[in-house]
Amino acid sequence: MVKLLIIADDFTGALDTGIQFVNKGIATQVFTKMPEAIGDIDETTEVLVIDSETRPMPAAKAYDAVKNITGWAKAIKIPIIFKKTDSALRGNIGSELQAVLDGSRHDKVYFLPGYPKIDRCTVNGTHYIQGQLLEKSVFGQDPFEPVKLSYIPDIIAQQTALKCACVKRNEALNDIKSDERIVICDVEKHKDIEERLDELQEKELCIIAGCAALAEALADKLRFDAAKPQSYRKSENFLVECGSLNMITQNQLDYAEEHGFSRIHMTVEQKLQKDYYSTQAGLEFLHKMQEKCEKDRCLIIDSIDREEDKKGFMEANK
Repeated sequence: MVKLLIIADDFTGALDTGIQFVNKGIATQVFTKMPEAIGDIDETTEVLVIDSETRPMPAAKAYDAVKNITGWAKAIKIPIIFKKTDSALRGNIGSELQAVLDGSRHDKVYFLPGYPKIDRCTVNGTHYIQGQLLEKSVFGQDPFEPVKLSYIPDIIAQQTALKCACVKRNEALNDIKSDERIVICDVEKHKDIEERLDELQEKELCIIAGCAALAEALADKLRFDAAKPQSYRKSENFLVECGSLNMITQNQLDYAEEHGFSRIHMTVEQKLQKDYYSTQAGLEFLHKMQEKCEKDRCLIIDSIDREEDKKGFMEANK
């Protein structure tokens, strides 16, 4: 029987929340779309994760998709709905929080956005990344999806008129007004999440939102028929293909290279030059990648642009 539904806005989010329950031996299923029939869900499943793929959608389409999933979950009587959000607050935060409220016809959603273990914290309703305001962090500089605000009610207000309440650490939830539908809870330490969940279990733990840190706490707080976690065989070969422009990801790749990974940087020509892979140079590059994959145990192939490569390409293609 499904006790918890997690609605993630992308596949990465679906996996990094689902794994928190798998690590505890809790029967978990991840779907890349809403199940077409109840029979598609294994009868032993207690945690159901659905990837709505709404991160890149316009706000209105994201709202419709999440509301539809939430309404389906309510119809089959799943007791707790967890709207998984990005720990850097990218995506359609406001419209999707409104969607879970409208789809469930519930009064409030309790939003615990922080992930203290990776230094992403909420203080007085304002979100910080490694001590910096969210808007000043690498996520504020993202070329595709920049987050330009740090005060979470302002981020939410871009997509919904629902009123928010901000609750500080150690403050009780008793004074929330009836028209404050989205309750944003400060999170500076993982203990803050655990204590807030204890309070919600006594009050009303029905509609919640947050990131993988909240999933980790829920795996410990909710009652599941947990079995011994499965063991996993560590693969001897590992291939990473990365196209991220995020500096955090780039630093992670640098760290992996320093600790034994081989690495291939794709040039601007290899990414942009028309018919490149029909040329002799292109065919040789493909052969090189194949040889590397066969020879090297751990390999990174990345498409991160280097400034000197970009300048050279622009000069050659004026």
